[in-house]
Amino acid sequence: MRISLNEADRARFQRLVATQRQNAAILDFYSRYLNCCPRAVKANEVRQLTVECGVDDQTAYLTLFAALCGLDIAGNPDHRHLAERYLRPSIRRLTADRYRNDPYLNEIQFPNRTRGRWGLRLQRYEPYEAFVRDDLIVKPDFTEIPLLGFFSETYAYPAVLEAGREWMTVTPNEIETMRGPLADAKGRVCAFGLGLGYFALLAAQKPEVSRVTVVERDPDVIALFQDYILPQFPDPRKVQLVQADALDFAGRGLADTDYAFVDLWHDVADGVPLYCSMKKVEALSPHTRFSYWIERSLLSNLRFRLLNQMQDALAGVKEEAGFPETADWRLERYEQVEMALRDESLRRMAAGIKEQPWAF
Repeated sequence: MRISLNEADRARFQRLVATQRQNAAILDFYSRYLNCCPRAVKANEVRQLTVECGVDDQTAYLTLFAALCGLDIAGNPDHRHLAERYLRPSIRRLTADRYRNDPYLNEIQFPNRTRGRWGLRLQRYEPYEAFVRDDLIVKPDFTEIPLLGFFSETYAYPAVLEAGREWMTVTPNEIETMRGPLADAKGRVCAFGLGLGYFALLAAQKPEVSRVTVVERDPDVIALFQDYILPQFPDPRKVQLVQADALDFAGRGLADTDYAFVDLWHDVADGVPLYCSMKKVEALSPHTRFSYWIERSLLSNLRFRLLNQMQDALAGVKEEAGFPETADWRLERYEQVEMALRDESLRRMAAGIKEQPWAF
């Protein structure tokens, strides 16, 4: 990769780098907050602020959350700008009944059961506990906004735990991030990754879907689903379970599949290498439309790595492995840089990545 930008374009590139650093700082704080202290905002503090300041609980929550971020939004204009740029569009109080009335949750009852290292359980969000509510938003200037939500009451959700760790759930995040793939599903559908069968159930209920084939590698996950969840499906005959490795199955081609939904990962950390591998075998099924769970977040990770590689190229640092198809790039205008960082370009590059020494 060779980048040769004039002075004005270099200045635009540096502003892009600054945006990406700010994205990374916000994402890092959100990750630490969610992993370490998602209940740090307390219900009594929210109620006190709503009374004293005459604001709604979402504004009170945002104010308390900003303070935990170290932001003085009342006295520091830069902090206030940061909160308006990231926090205000990010944080939402959600209505519990909207999710409790989801068709899947209305249809399926969840007993506490264990099979092998997997356990089927009901988990809970406590009032004002923060959680990821949807895939991130990417703005035209590459500002990336993670989306958080909270309830003002206790909210229970079903989960499959692997050795005590949440692995598969039906939370507001899963419900929101599957709306698009479910809307697009039609014809003969293949789902890679079973989870709790959320996608399979709602896809099978669509009249324009003739069949749902679910590819799952773990026999215990399949057994839990077959014993306790599939019998509750209104029409289980439309769902076919296949025990197989997803990449091996897709690598044989999907000639009889119109639509494929890939949900094989827990989060971005384990998702990026799998995403790149599946994008490669996607080319073997040109007549199948593919979609990927939390794809914007996966592409965000690739964008961050590619932008770092661009910075090195601009500084004259020797290029390392990662994006092999960029080796002969000549980027001479800022617009070319932006184009390379857009989602469509990143999707094409993901299919060509053979090694990910930079992956988490």
